[in-house]
Amino acid sequence: MTIAPTGRIRFEEFEVDRDACSLSSSGARIKLQQQPFDLLVVLLEQPGRLVSRDELRERMWPSDTFVDFDHSLNIAVNKLRAALNDSADAPRFIETVPRRGYRFVGTLEAEPAAASDTPAPPVEAQGSRSALMWSAVAVVAVAAALSAVWMARRNAPPAQVYQSIAVLSLENFSPDPNDAYLADGITDELTTDLAKISSLRVISRGSVLQFRGKRVPTPEIGRLLNVQAIVEGSVTRSGDRVRVTAQLIDVAGDRHLWAESYERSVKDLLGLQREVAAAIADRIQAKLTASERAMLASTVEVNPDAYLAYIKGRAFWNQRTRPALEKGVAAFEDAISADPVYARAYAGLADCYTALGYGSYLPPNVAFPKAEAAASRAMTLDPDLADPHASLGYAKLYYDWDFVGANLEFQRALALDPNGVTALDWHSVYLTAMGRFDEARTEIRRARDLDPLSVATNTDVGFVDYYSGRYDDALKQLRATIEMSPAFPLAHLWLGRTYQEQHDYKNALDEYTAAARVLGSWPVTMAAIGHLHAVSGRRDEARRVLGDLEELSRREYVTPYGVALVHAGLGDAASAFEWLDKAVADRSNWLVWLKLDPRFASLRGQPRFNALLRRVGLEAP
Repeated sequence: MTIAPTGRIRFEEFEVDRDACSLSSSGARIKLQQQPFDLLVVLLEQPGRLVSRDELRERMWPSDTFVDFDHSLNIAVNKLRAALNDSADAPRFIETVPRRGYRFVGTLEAEPAAASDTPAPPVEAQGSRSALMWSAVAVVAVAAALSAVWMARRNAPPAQVYQSIAVLSLENFSPDPNDAYLADGITDELTTDLAKISSLRVISRGSVLQFRGKRVPTPEIGRLLNVQAIVEGSVTRSGDRVRVTAQLIDVAGDRHLWAESYERSVKDLLGLQREVAAAIADRIQAKLTASERAMLASTVEVNPDAYLAYIKGRAFWNQRTRPALEKGVAAFEDAISADPVYARAYAGLADCYTALGYGSYLPPNVAFPKAEAAASRAMTLDPDLADPHASLGYAKLYYDWDFVGANLEFQRALALDPNGVTALDWHSVYLTAMGRFDEARTEIRRARDLDPLSVATNTDVGFVDYYSGRYDDALKQLRATIEMSPAFPLAHLWLGRTYQEQHDYKNALDEYTAAARVLGSWPVTMAAIGHLHAVSGRRDEARRVLGDLEELSRREYVTPYGVALVHAGLGDAASAFEWLDKAVADRSNWLVWLKLDPRFASLRGQPRFNALLRRVGLEAP
């Protein structure tokens, strides 16, 4: 083992940098969480010596720290072995002594920090004389030097001001794997609190999820997300107590700036999260307004049952599938039952109902009024929440057809949270529907800047290009999005629609089929396929789709807009108008696109079509 003055430890092909809290091999940095890294350092301090489980408990989990020790130690050992490409059955580095502890068994070289030009002889790990000499003489000096470096690192402020940051998904170290939703929820909450700092660019959740479970070097993460620093860490829950460990890493230098652990009861979790966010803001020297300082300094107690149900609901909401959204509704309703004045639970409920309405999973006259009621209640309870304003704007756009009111709500949401990716995205949708394409592109690109690897956000960039008639740009954007996530269905749907407008019917059908493989019998995709069959001459296939939609309508809601679309493709204007009238009666959200949807070109200009546009509010009376 060679100990340099900088606190570096080398063994075989690996180098441990205690100052940077990192492990590297062949020039590549290997990411380790704090507990596996601490385990490695403890073992390296005593090469060849059995380190007992009791000693590891005392060193790594102090007596006042609640934790399932056996579970946490096993996780740390497994993660460390994975990083070292080691095996419990044939150990190269970490040997298990059953029921007693662990021993470092690699081949080391020892050299004191103030080393001479003569290298120290090799140290054989298995209790050799050299190893014993190291343990007796060198390790004390090494440990002292590393501790000094560690304390200096923790207490020294960074030399620069950081203006961009990403919070990577916190790992679940809880004994119960079902508590994974809590780690996801705290990640989201920490991201949200940091995003409220106007001087700081914070990457949204959709992009950081791309790195979950992957060993990607920190500089590469920084390059892909275009950030200067990242936060990583873990969450451990035991009963009503939660421990959060967070680390702040400078991307360019691949070095740790700060690390800390926090422990609270569940009812104090919001305060804990804001304390972590405030500490991070301080370490990166973020410029805070008076209101931002007050927000981070505020302490809020919540009903533990309500908060945990809320966190679970957000985890479901983030999945955006119909089953997950329905589970999200149930979770938010549980939160409201536990705390009837919990504003954020109402905001989450509103978000779920807007998504269920937009996806035509529920009739519009069921989903959107529920979204509006929940959003209004949330705003009454907490006027400073941004999310319910965005949801209310979405409902005003798609259900009330109150376009002025929708714009005001989106603007209020963005005034409260300028970095709100969902509000930016939905506002770009509104601007597109209003034909304000340049403004829409500006807004969706702002959203992408905050969420550069999100497939949903990148898809909506193509969505705006499609409705703007910029089909070449839409093709390029949507193909790139599918390269990022080959199975993402909405990217395939909009790419299919773009191909169709370029009369590339084969590729259009391929893309619709790819979307249907994921979404199943979704009426929107079915209608798109039926219309494509009709305009490309496969009229019998189009009529079969009409039969399938009729059969599906006996079991679930089918938007009349889609049925009208297939009839329009078949050239049956009378039936198309009949179904569009039904869509108006349903207040179908898809009617917002009637003026721009190129698939209704055969009806455009007819008096009945113009009358429909006036009824929706897309043309003046």
